[in-house]
Amino acid sequence: MFAAEQGSNLMMNKICELELGYNQTTCLKRGTDFSDVEVDVQRYTNMFELRRKYIAMVPQILYTLVAGALSDSFGRKPLLFFPMLGRILGKTVHLLHLMFYHELPIWAYYFTELSDIMGGIPIYYMGVYGYGSNTVDQAKRAARLARFDGVEQVAYLTGAALSPVVFRAFGCWGSFLSGITINIAALLILVLRTPEPIVPKEEKSIFKDANSSDTTFSKITRLFHRCVTQPLSETKATLAKKRDHGLRTVLYLAFFNYAIYLLVLNINSLEYLYLKLVFPGFTGEDMAVYKVLTKTFVLITMFILMPYFNGKLHWHETSILSIISTSLVWSYFGRGIAANLIPQYYAAGLLGFLQLGLYCTNRSLITRCIDDGEIGKAFAGVSILTAMVMAVSQPIYRHLYDATLDVFPGSIFMVTASALAVASLVNYFLVSKRRSIQVGRVTPTDSTE
Repeated sequence: MFAAEQGSNLMMNKICELELGYNQTTCLKRGTDFSDVEVDVQRYTNMFELRRKYIAMVPQILYTLVAGALSDSFGRKPLLFFPMLGRILGKTVHLLHLMFYHELPIWAYYFTELSDIMGGIPIYYMGVYGYGSNTVDQAKRAARLARFDGVEQVAYLTGAALSPVVFRAFGCWGSFLSGITINIAALLILVLRTPEPIVPKEEKSIFKDANSSDTTFSKITRLFHRCVTQPLSETKATLAKKRDHGLRTVLYLAFFNYAIYLLVLNINSLEYLYLKLVFPGFTGEDMAVYKVLTKTFVLITMFILMPYFNGKLHWHETSILSIISTSLVWSYFGRGIAANLIPQYYAAGLLGFLQLGLYCTNRSLITRCIDDGEIGKAFAGVSILTAMVMAVSQPIYRHLYDATLDVFPGSIFMVTASALAVASLVNYFLVSKRRSIQVGRVTPTDSTE
């Protein structure tokens, strides 16, 4: 985690020196003694980051159109493998920038997005949640997916706690090399030790109906149909399917709310820049301390509160989502108006400790509206939504942040709080529909309502 902040600092220093032409001393002290330089660097960095993200968005959207349906036949592990491989390659590019600080141009940072180009968050979490959903029954799904997220947060918290120590001992070299090594180890565990939960319903060869007399064009046509046309058709049919007891309406509302929850990810990508601007002297180590504190509370949520709510109290997903979304409204509103880092910003941040429960609980709600055989296709819809929402919302957030840097940079928090307020109202409505969700069944027809 701290290596990510070091990567951002390295890139901002290169922008300051090589693109904007400031001297090294000014660039190193821009966050304390030269606030006007910090604003210039942030404006350039903000727009550069936006261009980087756009490069990754196009392949992500294309992958999400077909990956979910294909994973129902060929398994979940490929959905995890390619983003993880891309992450290793992207971190290697960061290391190359450190090695060749003055030689590599700033546009070479585009290659740090290889993880996103190879699927990124939409595909990776399609694999994570699809894997989890295939290994537990429906009633316990929310708690299981929460534990999946909790384990990830343990790793994140461990990294946040250890990375400042690694940085002080070994510098940026140690931060980047340790990150690459850990990701390689994770990829090897996935390939060698992780079982595939999907039992294919058909032979895995995509040319299984081919014969020796088929032309190359016929084989390519069959490949395109199997890998593109058929998955698209299956995903569309799943999302449009008529369902008893108004479950299709519930499904669509769950997708609508998930789109709103994705706005939070825009805050995550801008929070470090915001804190450096609003609270002079804020550093990557300060960010690590803040993340350790907040992630500790997140772990309590994912390992204790979520299993207790879902497993012991048997609270419905809609009730859990209502509580979380309401608390987040106040958390983001508080962060936007915080006048100091401690205690105001920290207190508002801690109020959002339930945040991570949004995603696993909402996905669990989606699985209550579908058959188990449709999980991959429905999660493909979630991933398509993720890629499209991020493609639209990231430029909006970054342009908003850029436009309000001199006036009220906290406006990004206010926009997020307002959107979450809408999601809360939808959740209150869904609470009234929880009985229909519990007894609903998917009808055998694929027609629309």
